[in-house]
Amino acid sequence: MIAQELKEQVWGMLQKGEIKPIVNKIYPLAQVKDAHEYMESGDLTGKIILINN
Repeated sequence: MIAQELKEQVWGMLQKGEIKPIVNKIYPLAQVKDAHEYMESGDLTGKIILINN
């Protein structure tokens, strides 16, 4: 139900640029352990993104 509501109410606003997530840090997928440790530190605002490159 939550996923459906996100799809209906949030994704459209993201696509239109009406809302933008705050990106805190980007990690390569190989550094997922570091990203997780950073997330658990509690010293962040915004999202952590993992990229596969």
